[in-house]
Amino acid sequence: MNKHARFVIAGAIACWGFLLAVAAGPKADFPAEDRIVVLGDVHGDYDRMREILEIAGVTDRRGRWKGGSTHLVQLGDLPDRGPRSLEAGEFLRKLGRAARRKGGAVHVLVGNHEAMNVYGDLRYVDPGAFEAFRTRDSKRYLEVIFEEQVDYIKANNPKEKWPTFDAEFKRKWMESRPPGWVEHRLSWEAGGETNEWVNSRPAVIRIGDNLFMHGGLGPAYVDWSLEDLNRVVSENLANPANYRDSILRKEEGPLWYRGLARGDEAAEEAHLEALLAQHGVKRIVLGHTVTGGIILPRFGGRVLLADVGLSRYYGDHMACLIIEGDRLTAVHRNGQVVFPEVLDDQGMIDYVRAVAAVEPEHRYIAQRLEQLLNPTEVEPVVSPDPDLNDIDADPESD
Repeated sequence: MNKHARFVIAGAIACWGFLLAVAAGPKADFPAEDRIVVLGDVHGDYDRMREILEIAGVTDRRGRWKGGSTHLVQLGDLPDRGPRSLEAGEFLRKLGRAARRKGGAVHVLVGNHEAMNVYGDLRYVDPGAFEAFRTRDSKRYLEVIFEEQVDYIKANNPKEKWPTFDAEFKRKWMESRPPGWVEHRLSWEAGGETNEWVNSRPAVIRIGDNLFMHGGLGPAYVDWSLEDLNRVVSENLANPANYRDSILRKEEGPLWYRGLARGDEAAEEAHLEALLAQHGVKRIVLGHTVTGGIILPRFGGRVLLADVGLSRYYGDHMACLIIEGDRLTAVHRNGQVVFPEVLDDQGMIDYVRAVAAVEPEHRYIAQRLEQLLNPTEVEPVVSPDPDLNDIDADPESD
């Protein structure tokens, strides 16, 4: 979308109040709380998000806050893969306001899919997510953008390199940009409402002795403070022109790092200890890496993986985590499992066996138990994760 076309459409949309003022920077460091509920990646599955929040006692049947002083931490990746990203975001914003009135809080972190939407990687945007932005003027906006695109191509390329501007060219162009696409882009790009809400959110927060983020932190960022991490992420979300070389795409950055989730524990041990010491915490809680239905402890419980694959896209594996001091509880659709106090080999077997009893239909959980019981005979379980190589992909030029 070139600058002139963006100005034309943004001017029209601003007339009905779509653009908002820049929000203040978020607080990222909180004292210990009696009850923290942690929700992993949502990926546009509004219904499943609502369901697990009710099961965890955060909301009532009508979606109203009933958590009192609870702090809810959502670990990022609200959008993509499912159709109701916009509703999920609006719901959590409203819930946050209600929580504050009751002495609680809702913290929605930035994930890699928020960043991808900001810098234009739309490969995983569900058609329903575009439809949610559709207005009665959507087709007109697309016509304006199309004409501007044609003019731009003609003005910036020799005639022999022009495509054939016929009906088929226009059909293919429109096919890749459904009604709502323009409004979606304007909302997610710098200056838009969604961008500014995302930009007001932290990438990393600390609550007492717990550190929360979407992906993890690699050695390159081990000495960074909370303030510096969140400031640099925010600056790049607000101005993503150079996103390819920014923290938004760095393999060791907080939106993408998988070493704590998938790396060899012995090899990562010193790095983990350095991170815990740097931030003065006893555990790190992560999303991003799908576990296949289980809140998965690593490093003896010093790292907890909470992206269970909640959305139907990932198999409808519903669970969340409750932290009450040193008491950890995995909340599932069919029951709750309290973590053993000691998560050594036997503690892990006891925990996974208890989760398997609560969720007997989930094959990944059964496979994890089998691998723990027979470590030399059964290959380690790795659940499918389509995001593994997405960091290297560039969005299509618009």
